[in-house]
Amino acid sequence: QGHLILKVAVENQTGADFFVKELSAYDGSAFVTLKSYFRLLVEPGRTRVGYVLFDAAPGAKVRLTLKEDRENGRLLEVPVRYPF
Repeated sequence: QGHLILKVAVENQTGADFFVKELSAYDGSAFVTLKSYFRLLVEPGRTRVGYVLFDAAPGAKVRLTLKEDRENGRLLEVPVRYPF
C-alpha cells in the first residue's frame, strides 16, 4: 500500500531504566507515522529493537523522533538518510 517500515534500535548505556514515550516519523513538521511497534522499557545495558510504519511523499526529508517518558525527558531526533 506504499507504506514504509523503518527498523530502529535503542541502546541504554546508563545505569537507570529508560522509558520510551514516543517513537515517531516526521516529514518537516508533519507527523507521518501510521503505527510504531516498540517496547516501552529499555533496561540499563540493553538494546531494544522496534519498527515505525509511515508514509513519505517523494522528496520528503524524514526524521525520527524519540521522546523519553519522564518529566523534562530527553528528545532525540535523527534524520533518515534515504531518498524518498
